[in-house]
Amino acid sequence: MIAVLTSVSYDAAIIPAFVKYYASLGAEAVFVTVLELKPNLLEEAKGIAASMTTPVHVYPANERWVRTQLESQNKNELRAMIGLRQTDWYVPADLDEFIDFELPLRDTIAQLQKGNYGYAMGELVDRVSSDGTLSEYDPSKSLWEQYPLKEHITRDIMKSNHRKVVLARGHLAVSSGHHMIVDESHKKFPQELAINHFAWRAGRREALKRRFDNYCRLGIVSDSLNRMLEHLVTNNGKLSIGLRG
Repeated sequence: MIAVLTSVSYDAAIIPAFVKYYASLGAEAVFVTVLELKPNLLEEAKGIAASMTTPVHVYPANERWVRTQLESQNKNELRAMIGLRQTDWYVPADLDEFIDFELPLRDTIAQLQKGNYGYAMGELVDRVSSDGTLSEYDPSKSLWEQYPLKEHITRDIMKSNHRKVVLARGHLAVSSGHHMIVDESHKKFPQELAINHFAWRAGRREALKRRFDNYCRLGIVSDSLNRMLEHLVTNNGKLSIGLRG
């Protein structure tokens, strides 16, 4: 099986675009965990899932995620729950991460299998509106047209970890945030892929503030979130553009 593992915590509007994108690459099923930071989000996600032609399986977040209210779901728990095997492959991706595999997933997997690689990594490329505003997403229009600019917001402004696992054999565990494979003895595919990051939409500023406040409640220090929030205040809610390097 070729599966995509993701999560949603407050905004389900992008689910159809996410599912259609990965289905076009050959994903056979999408698995979603839902942390309800918005009322009735679980039922909303289930309703969207039922309307998709690709199988989409929706699960409530476990007790630990509900208790901590951490939005960065650990894809490894979902991987273990659905019982992925060594013969399976999975794409761990946040709902706003559209990985540029360049080839269909089966062809990419064939490349990894030929070289006996266990996983592949990618780098976030932030997709931003043409004027840098956190504009409202219109589901009736293309994401790519609404957020055409390629920037390095995560790397250069937040100074956050912008590299993530993008594809792995089903038995390999990923860390929280899928920034690394837990067992690094497995061979890494030498080519690093681009991860189109469509996070910078309307509501992002509020999401960052909510996450920052929750981190403070849990005693977690996050300089990257603080930097980003200060940047938005300094720039009147807009993103600096022209950072692509």
